[in-house]
Amino acid sequence: MLGAAATGVLVTAWATVRQVGGPYDTPPPNLAALSPKEYQVFAIVGDFLIPPGGELPGSGGDETTMRGVDSFIHSALPDKRWLMRSLAHVFEHGTALDRYGARSLTRLPPHLQEVDLEAWATSTTLVSAQLWIAARSFYGFSYFDRPDVRDAIGFNAVCG
Repeated sequence: MLGAAATGVLVTAWATVRQVGGPYDTPPPNLAALSPKEYQVFAIVGDFLIPPGGELPGSGGDETTMRGVDSFIHSALPDKRWLMRSLAHVFEHGTALDRYGARSLTRLPPHLQEVDLEAWATSTTLVSAQLWIAARSFYGFSYFDRPDVRDAIGFNAVCG
């Protein structure tokens, strides 16, 4: 799914900035995979991708979708789970290719969070594009599998 450079960015993030930052909001109880930091970052990314107040129920950062993201990550093979979780740290702190550690997404005001995430979404850099596509897949599997969302779009088939 990811190229060697994108995987290298995730490995570096896990090794260096996983423990940087905070404090982070307390997530809902009983999560299987995500730390408070990862939950908060993925919720911001999710609300950017699937904003609240649209025609479909909920959002990409609401608790129901985030529990789906948590479950999706937890269901991954253990040796891949930490790579998936490290993606949150890349969005939170940037990458070695741009502004590594120079800011925290969660500490930016909402309008600057949007600017930052728009830069990820429109990046033509291969590594950034691969990381953004990986994040989008979390919400594709989590948000669009919700029964209320499937009902709203009129698609009731369940895969698997």
